[in-house]
Amino acid sequence: MVLGLFLAVFAAGTAFAQRDEAFEEYLRQQKEAYETYKEEVTRQYQEFLKADREAFRRFKEEVERKWREFVGSTEKDWVEYHHNLNVRTKVDFEKGEAQVEVLVNSDPEEEIARLKQAVVELVKDRGTTSDYEVRMPDGTVDVPKPLSDKPVLSGQLRTSDGKPVTEENAEVFAEELVREPYIKREEVVGKDGKKRTKLSVRFPLVPDHLRVRAQRYADLVHQYASRFQLSPPLVFAVIHTESHFNPKARSPVPAYGLMQLVPTSGGRTAYRYIYKEDKILPPSYFYVPRNNIELGCGYLHYLRTRIFRGIQDDRKAIYCAVAAYNTGPGNVARAFTGRRSLKRAIPLINGMSADEVYDRLRRKLPYRETREYVTKVFNRVPLYME
Repeated sequence: MVLGLFLAVFAAGTAFAQRDEAFEEYLRQQKEAYETYKEEVTRQYQEFLKADREAFRRFKEEVERKWREFVGSTEKDWVEYHHNLNVRTKVDFEKGEAQVEVLVNSDPEEEIARLKQAVVELVKDRGTTSDYEVRMPDGTVDVPKPLSDKPVLSGQLRTSDGKPVTEENAEVFAEELVREPYIKREEVVGKDGKKRTKLSVRFPLVPDHLRVRAQRYADLVHQYASRFQLSPPLVFAVIHTESHFNPKARSPVPAYGLMQLVPTSGGRTAYRYIYKEDKILPPSYFYVPRNNIELGCGYLHYLRTRIFRGIQDDRKAIYCAVAAYNTGPGNVARAFTGRRSLKRAIPLINGMSADEVYDRLRRKLPYRETREYVTKVFNRVPLYME
């Protein structure tokens, strides 16, 4: 009987051990499968980047053949090319200034008419998510899409008598603007060796242009700030600092869109956090305001509740999350310990006051850009308090 009991216990133990081994094998296979999937996602995106860089190189060369100098969209500048690259428009959303340029080689009356038409088209312009098509190795083509469902400069221009400039009175606005005292002429020799005349005109946006653009995204900001337990004024301040509400914002990194997300880092992390799927998204995804604000707010929430969950005070955690949004968690840790270890930094943060944490970030973050970034964001929060 004792022997039988022993054999039964042994058999049960063996069965449990086998189940444990089987489960461990299952976990190992799952981990390997996920790592393989991650590598494939990264490989596909690298292929896209290679194709995108090649398409951009060709586009830039075409522009330089005519204009000699290339001008493209930045974090604060919205730039578009039209009419076989003979028209270039640029709006500086930080300074609140627009510029329209045309290349001409015709009679004076036609030159003025073309400049006027270019101004009219800027008033009506909805923008594009890209200046060029990207042909992928598998034959698919990523084509430019409309940037906005209404004119990008809607509500940001006024006629000389103070009336809002709309699609209906755009020609009147152009007539007022394109006059000899305001027109600048310049000879341009493109890299193709041809001489062309460049006509340009500059004009200001309305003084409260920033508020007008911010209001356009107010519903989305409030929706996703609520969903991810963030203060709406904080989200507005982050967008203001990242892009000045430029819908076509692009940095050299490159980061894209209103909240300047990098597809391979913050964008990838946020998408995986929200949708439980590892995916590297194309730039066009980040130029959709809803997508961008959702991922930007989701990433801030991830930083606050996952990376800095050990920080006991919410105000201190938000200071650190905003700094990490710009520079990464490791550099935030360096501001407190000189090393990238959050495990060492968080107890120190918990032992400081919120004001001391804020002051430490502004003085000790490794990079000047991030030190200034933190100051700008929190100085701008009051601008968006109702």
